[in-house]
Amino acid sequence: MRLKTKLVLAITGLVFLVVFTLSWIFLGQLLRQRMSQAYSANDMVAHQIALATQRSLAGVGANDPKALRAAVAKALRTDPAVTELLNSAIRYAPTVFDVTIADSEGRGLLSTDPTNLDHLVPQRPEYAELECFACHHSLTSPQDSWRQARGYPGRTPGVPAWNASRYVAFRHLAEQVNPDGSRQLNAQLENVFSLVGSRAEPDQIAAAAKQASSLADQMAQQLRTQKYDRDLSTRVMQAIAADGNPIAEQGERSAEQAAMAIDAIYVAYQKNENIGNAPELRAAINRLFDQLQNPSAYNAPMFAAQMQKVKMLLPGVKQAALSDH
Repeated sequence: MRLKTKLVLAITGLVFLVVFTLSWIFLGQLLRQRMSQAYSANDMVAHQIALATQRSLAGVGANDPKALRAAVAKALRTDPAVTELLNSAIRYAPTVFDVTIADSEGRGLLSTDPTNLDHLVPQRPEYAELECFACHHSLTSPQDSWRQARGYPGRTPGVPAWNASRYVAFRHLAEQVNPDGSRQLNAQLENVFSLVGSRAEPDQIAAAAKQASSLADQMAQQLRTQKYDRDLSTRVMQAIAADGNPIAEQGERSAEQAAMAIDAIYVAYQKNENIGNAPELRAAINRLFDQLQNPSAYNAPMFAAQMQKVKMLLPGVKQAALSDH
């Protein structure tokens, strides 16, 4: 092959690669923008419907729960302004397929879908309960992907992971205060994670989540009356840091909560205790937040490694290590 032909092919290939890369970036940004616009528009529609519902129910009341529900349903169904607002949302919002106003039990009071009236509204996935950056992360080659290297334990590949960030710090505090209840809560949360990851039936997931939520509420009530002192604060910080690798692999949101929990406890701890290595520990905690500056480029192994450094600097760790020798 002549040199001229080789140069033409090389330049053509390079141009194709540049165009493909820029097009991929543009499409990704366009998709994010479209999703953000859809969310903002639908959120505005939801607030408009909520406001119209409040106005329609002004003055509606009854002592008996059944009579109150009947009065509320009648008020909404005979209010043309609310009905027209629901219909206009379906007609003009391309990402809204149906709208339902439901009671506290999840039964439809007014809906654009007649089958929902006075019936339980079908369970639908709440995407806020999923780990956003399991999908919205920077693309890398397979050999550089920590997600593919780790695998997808507990869930089917391609199924978004459940967002456990609300519990990563709470579970360690609960473990120090109520070990038996904490073990039970962990088992129930693992069940929720498994059901979401296996695409179980929505009703089954909802039942498991409700059971775990009930236990978490009970433990939260206990924590409100708990006395917090130096020893408990130290144990909680150490427990979170020791769980750094599993927390890091759960995703960027869980890592955020772990970093903020350690930071908040450390700030309160430092007000009452003198820490000899305070500058080093403060710098190590700050570097945890450095790992979270670009969520889509989040790297779990790097965060876990930094969490290990924090663990070795936390109060009580060195003393415990010396007592083992």
